[in-house]
Amino acid sequence: MDIKARSEAEAEREIARPRDVTLRRRVELRDVSFSYAADTQSAVEHISLTVDAGKMTAIVGTSGAGKSTLADLIMG
Repeated sequence: MDIKARSEAEAEREIARPRDVTLRRRVELRDVSFSYAADTQSAVEHISLTVDAGKMTAIVGTSGAGKSTLADLIMG
C-alpha cells in the first residue's frame, strides 16, 4: 500500500471511530450556513445559537426548516 492510500485509510478509520465527549461549557454557533452538495439552496442559513452544558434545548420548526441539519451540525 502506498503512502497516499495508507494516509487515506487512516483518515477513514479516524472519521469512523466514535469518541466520548464531555461538554463542560457550551456549544456556540455564530452565523452558520450549510447546504448539501447537490442543493443550491441552503438547508441552514445564518444561524446563531448557544446551547449551555447541562441544559435541555428543543429545536422546533416546520417540515423542511433545517432542524435535522442543525442537530447534525451541533453533534458533529
